[in-house]
Amino acid sequence: MLPKDLRMNARYRAATCRRAAGAFPLSRLESRLRRSGVVESDDGKIPPDEEAKMAYEMMGLSAEELAERLGTCDPGSITHTQIMSEIQRRHLFAQYEATEVLKQAALVEEKAARVSEIAAKAALQNTKYMLWSAMAAAASAAVSLAATIIVLSAKL
Repeated sequence: MLPKDLRMNARYRAATCRRAAGAFPLSRLESRLRRSGVVESDDGKIPPDEEAKMAYEMMGLSAEELAERLGTCDPGSITHTQIMSEIQRRHLFAQYEATEVLKQAALVEEKAARVSEIAAKAALQNTKYMLWSAMAAAASAAVSLAATIIVLSAKL
């Protein structure tokens, strides 16, 4: 899931694109601007905006197509700015996805560290059991030696 600021940016861009197509109702600010006469519209919807349509179109282009268009437009033009903005947007989302992957990798490493700790504790416990087992075998061998000595000394 995207962080709140990126979700808001994505929602704003999507709303801008829908508004550009004339399919989105007005916000309060836009309504106030319309009433004040700053923005004019007779049907209560934002008229199609060529810049917003171009921005929406940029979202659907491949990186190669963006590079081609960037090479053909004049620096400082609206198209150039929109292409650079789209490249920055894609870069930001790629960074976000990389961050998410790194978070998941860190969680997996943490789980692996926990498992390694559990395995180390089990190995330590196993070593203790082996030590006690060897001590019990040594004690058993000592008792057997003592019993053999007693049996042999009784026969002599």
